Amino acid sequence: MERVTGYADLVLAERSPPVVRIEQALLKVAAQLSPDAAVGVLSDACQQRRTTPNRLVEVARGMARLRQRAFLVEVLDDVASGAYSMLERRYLRQVERAHGLPRAERQVPASTGPRRAFRDVEYVAQHVVIELDGRLGHEDASNR
Repeated sequence: MERVTGYADLVLAERSPPVVRIEQALLKVAAQLSPDAAVGVLSDACQQRRTTPNRLVEVARGMARLRQRAFLVEVLDDVASGAYSMLERRYLRQVERAHGLPRAERQVPASTGPRRAFRDVEYVAQHVVIELDGRLGHEDASNR
């Protein structure tokens, strides 16, 4: 049981039964998880278009007692740039940024025969594509 203020902002009361808005639910869950699992939960929700990183950041800033707020906002900034898995986030932070590489485009649509695919990282000017977790990694965090 938890006491909350701003009930109308937290709950979709017109639903039967009333439900908590997805952004609050995701952030509360992610705040209780390991860093890798938190990245998975937040990136999956954004990749599946259930919400956006910007909405999650806005809600996170309004949640007075959110654990790991700075970390979660940092993760959401990386997700907004297209880093949709822990591996992609690590590449962004520990390779691209750490070594001063040019900013890559992420989740670039590409067609491979009849299927539509997404390239994890593409350096357009250098004609370089980096595939970190393959097709399997684009389904959900549990596959990564």
